[in-house]
Amino acid sequence: MWTLAAEFQFSWLWVAEVLVGVALYAMLAASLNLVTGFGGMFSLGHHGFFAVGAYAAGWMASLAASVEPGSAAGWAVFAASAVFAVAASAAAGLLVGLPCLRLRGDYLAIATLAFGEIVRIVIQNTPALGGSLELNVPRLVMRPRGLAEVESFRELFLVVGVAALAVVLVVIRNIVRSAHGRAVVSVREDEIASELLGVPTTRYKVRAFVLGAAFAGLAGWYYAHYTGSIAPANFDMLVGIKILLIVVLGGLGSLTGTVLAAAVLVGLERLLQSGVFGEDLKRWMQVEYALILILVMLLRPHGLLGRFELGDLFRRRARGGRAA
Repeated sequence: MWTLAAEFQFSWLWVAEVLVGVALYAMLAASLNLVTGFGGMFSLGHHGFFAVGAYAAGWMASLAASVEPGSAAGWAVFAASAVFAVAASAAAGLLVGLPCLRLRGDYLAIATLAFGEIVRIVIQNTPALGGSLELNVPRLVMRPRGLAEVESFRELFLVVGVAALAVVLVVIRNIVRSAHGRAVVSVREDEIASELLGVPTTRYKVRAFVLGAAFAGLAGWYYAHYTGSIAPANFDMLVGIKILLIVVLGGLGSLTGTVLAAAVLVGLERLLQSGVFGEDLKRWMQVEYALILILVMLLRPHGLLGRFELGDLFRRRARGGRAA
């Protein structure tokens, strides 16, 4: 019988850390949802693009280790590393997408999974990136030197994470509603019929894949600067599976479901890790985590929200008001 740990306190510092994790995984899952949910391409190597973006940003920041944190130069390098991370991940997505997106189904999943492992092994054998050890990422916008500075640092990155997530969601939503997005969705529904109608399916699949990789690189940039140190173990296959689980749990093709699933899974994981429900449940955390996912998939096979979007509710109400 478990009891709520009396010594645990829901401090703002803990809540901010959880919200940062939600923003990070929501970005990653939304970028994969563009590929898998809207494009119908089953990818298992998204953690590879996450790693490319993180190490690109970390490497660029390490070149500016002497820059004073919080200065104009620090902020400039901070922003430039985001552009570099997105460009590097997009280039990796193009490099992988051109040969691999002619594959379908399980073959594409195996090819992308191999890419994710190749990236991790290459990083482990590259001394300039820290090898199998950690790559230290210098603080460019703030250097925490106490509890007050730590709280301010997390609040700052919470704002940055929410802003980056908002940009990712808005861009993906606009892309999906555009003519290019409708072509990508048509490929998901029936690729053969799309080809017969004159849709260049490979071209649109590569575009969606590159954009998804670019957004994963943005999440990598955010992760590298927030943690301050990155290692190959942070980007293993389990991370890619966790991102895919968030997409499936929230609903393939639903950005609202993606954010909701990220909040549920990250929040539940952090609660179990904190020991708030006692040490017994903490020791069995991975088993409980898997059981909850199995139950949700049995009860909600299309995810928590299916393909529902929050904006659909407001549009229905607006149409109802005009009809009345």
